[in-house]
Amino acid sequence: MNALLSLIPPVGKAVIVLSVISTFFFSARAQDARLVAKQVFPSVVMLDMQNASHQPLRFGSGFFVRPNVIATNYHVIENASYGVAKVAGDTQTYVIEGTIGIDKINDLALLKLADANRPALTLADISKMEVGEEIFAFGNPKRLEGTISPGIISGLSLRELGGENLIQISAPISSGSSGGPVVNRSAEVIGVAVSSLVSGQNLNFAVPSSLLAQLLAVAKVVSPLDSSSSSSPASPDPKAPAQNRTRGATTESLASPDHREMKRLTN
Repeated sequence: MNALLSLIPPVGKAVIVLSVISTFFFSARAQDARLVAKQVFPSVVMLDMQNASHQPLRFGSGFFVRPNVIATNYHVIENASYGVAKVAGDTQTYVIEGTIGIDKINDLALLKLADANRPALTLADISKMEVGEEIFAFGNPKRLEGTISPGIISGLSLRELGGENLIQISAPISSGSSGGPVVNRSAEVIGVAVSSLVSGQNLNFAVPSSLLAQLLAVAKVVSPLDSSSSSSPASPDPKAPAQNRTRGATTESLASPDHREMKRLTN
């Protein structure tokens, strides 16, 4: 073998070394995705919401944050009277009993399910996240149940668009992805998939998990779904740590044409 390598010119040896390194890198990355998927999918659900006449209203995604409790976006359940949740890859459905937390300002909701003791995902410390960090978005885009999309954190920490604190990500998300978890390589939730800029190229956003943690801290008794549209929005916590507040956004950016093209990701 050594004699064979000695016959290869230096440039050829460099190509071989780079090829081996690239193969190892992509193999390790694929392995990370497989491990993360195995940890996260048992906690991801597809939500089918219905109006007062039991007619289909919209569908979206969600994930368990406590036994029998899932998190999603408020716009997924807005004006819904009934709904069911189904874990990706499972046949059993769980009835949504109602809400235990609503934050309209940050587009978050906590739903109580009946007899759904599933594993909960851990929320990440977003003060430690970095631009370029690898992430994975989970959900049910276009009803393609149990979809994982890789990407990175692509924005400067938190963005402010329309008064919302959002994490910019490159992981592809589509209609039906709303409410799905965006996780890091440790399968910890950094955010909740919420919207895209329709005029851009893969400009996607997630509500940071720190805001979800605040809502979990003030969760209340179960309220009927149809009462959520008339409930008051949660008040921002004045004691929220600095990393939960927006950095790097200007007032002018809020009035730009791009902001008016933000699209919520439900069907």
